[in-house]
Amino acid sequence: MIAYPSVQPAETTHLPQLQRVHLVLACDETFRPKARYVMESFCKVLGLDLHVAEAPLSGEAPLPHGEPWIWYGPDDAIPAVGQERIMIRAAADAPQFFAGEAPMAVEDVVFLPWRQKQIPVLFAQDPGSLTQELEIERGHGGDAVTVPFDLLASAFYFLSCWEETVIPDRDQHRRFLYRSSLASKLQLDDNIVDLYLDVFIACLNAVGEGRWMPVEIPLWPDNVPFVACLTHDVDEVRKGRLSRMKFGVRHLLRPSQGHRKTPLLDRAGFALKTLLSSKDPYWTYPDFAAMERRLGFTATYYFQAGGESGRSHYRLTEPPVAQFIQQLNGSEFEIGLHGTYDAGFEPNLLLEEKAILARLLQHEPTGHRNHYLRMEYASTLALFEEAGFEHDATLGYADHEGYRNQFSYPYHPYNHAADRPCRFLELPTVIMDVTLAGYRGLSAEDGWDVMKEWLERTSRRRGCINLLWHNVWDGVYPGYFDLYARALTWIQEHGGVGLSGRDVVNLWRER
Repeated sequence: MIAYPSVQPAETTHLPQLQRVHLVLACDETFRPKARYVMESFCKVLGLDLHVAEAPLSGEAPLPHGEPWIWYGPDDAIPAVGQERIMIRAAADAPQFFAGEAPMAVEDVVFLPWRQKQIPVLFAQDPGSLTQELEIERGHGGDAVTVPFDLLASAFYFLSCWEETVIPDRDQHRRFLYRSSLASKLQLDDNIVDLYLDVFIACLNAVGEGRWMPVEIPLWPDNVPFVACLTHDVDEVRKGRLSRMKFGVRHLLRPSQGHRKTPLLDRAGFALKTLLSSKDPYWTYPDFAAMERRLGFTATYYFQAGGESGRSHYRLTEPPVAQFIQQLNGSEFEIGLHGTYDAGFEPNLLLEEKAILARLLQHEPTGHRNHYLRMEYASTLALFEEAGFEHDATLGYADHEGYRNQFSYPYHPYNHAADRPCRFLELPTVIMDVTLAGYRGLSAEDGWDVMKEWLERTSRRRGCINLLWHNVWDGVYPGYFDLYARALTWIQEHGGVGLSGRDVVNLWRER
C-alpha cells in the first residue's frame, strides 16, 4: 500500500498544483471510449480535469505549458512534440479481445515487479519491464516516461467488470460469484485497478518533478481521510411468537453454525428469553440508527416496496415500519429503494416499486440496491439508469468480501451495450454481514479481522468502503450486532466518517 504525506516537502511548496492533463487517443477507434472511461475514472479520484485531444498531433505543442499530455497508441506513431508526456503502449490485440466472447485466462497474465508490488499485465505483447522507479527520458522539449504495457486496457477489464459479460457461471440466484472472477485467481493483496492508478500517479510525478507539486490521492472535502458508506437492507421486520417458538426448538436441537459450541443450558436460556421478550429480536434497525446518530454519522436504509403484492415480508404503511420511515425521512438519514428479488430483471416492476416508495416519501428516492445483490451486469445496470437513480449499491459479491471492480472509490459503471459510462454513481458493496457470517461461516471475532483489514486498506487509500448490515441478532449470528458498533467506533477513531449513499455522492461531486 502507498502512504500519503500529510504535508508537502518544503522544497516543493512553491510549485503549482497540477490541474489538468491531456489525453491523446491514437489507439484503435473502437477502444477509444473505453480508454477515455478509465482515464476519466483515474482523474476524478485525483481531482484532475481531463482534456481529450485528437490524434495526430503535429508541429509545435498545441497544449498549455506545464500540463502533461498522455499518448495512448502504438510506439511508432508518437509525434515529435515536446513537453512533459506519458506514453502508454496500446496493445494491438486489445480491441479484438474486447470484441470477442472469451475471458482472460489466468495463465495469460504476466506480472511485472514494481515497488515491492506485482503489477498484473493482461495484454503481454513484449510488455517490457517496470523498474523500482520509472525511467525518465530527458530532452530539451520536456521529460517523458513510457509505461511498457497497456495500462488502460488492463484497467478496463476489471473496472468495467467486462468478464461478467462473457462468463456464464452463475449461482441459483443468477449472481456472478467471486470464485468465478480473475481477481480471485490472481489473489493479490491490493485492488488491481488501484495498482494501475498508482502507476499512473508515479508517471505524473516522474515527468512533473520540479514542475508541479507531487500528485497524490487527495483528502475528501473537509479534510476527511476516508469515507464509510453505511447501508442497511430492510428485508424482514418481525419474528412472531410462533416463529420464535420454532426457533427455540431448532436452537436446542439443530443450532446454527455460530452456536454449535454453545452449551445446551445456555442455548435453552437464550431460546426462552427470545420467546418471552417483549422486544422483537428482528426489529434492530432503530438501534443501528441510534448508534449512527451518537457518532454523528448518517446512513441509508433501503426499504422494499413490494409488500402490497406479497413480494416482501412487510408493508411500508404498517407500524412500526411507517413510524421509523417517518423518523428517518425527516432527518439526515436517507431512505432508498431495496428492489425486490425480480425487480432488477423487470423494468416495469422496478419503476412500480420506486413509485410506491416515492408516494410515501413525497419525493423520489435517489438510491437503490437490489435484493440478494441480484443483478446481471450486461443488462441490469441499464435498468437502474433508466429508472432514474443517482446512485446504486448492488455491485458486490455475495460469497466474498472485497471490491468487485477492484477499485477503492465511487465510480460510474460501464454500459457495455451503449459503449459508455452509466450516468449514475456506483458505491460498490464491500462487506456484508451475511457474507462473513453466512457464506464464509466466520465467527464475529474472525469477521472483525476481515473488516478491520478492509477498513485499514480503504483508509490508507483515502477511499470509500460500503458496509451492508441487516437486522442481525445473536440467535443466528452471535456477536454480529456488536460487530457493527465496533466498526463504527474504528471509523471514528481513525478520522473517517460514516455517511449515507446520498451524502457520499454529494461529497464526491465536490472533489
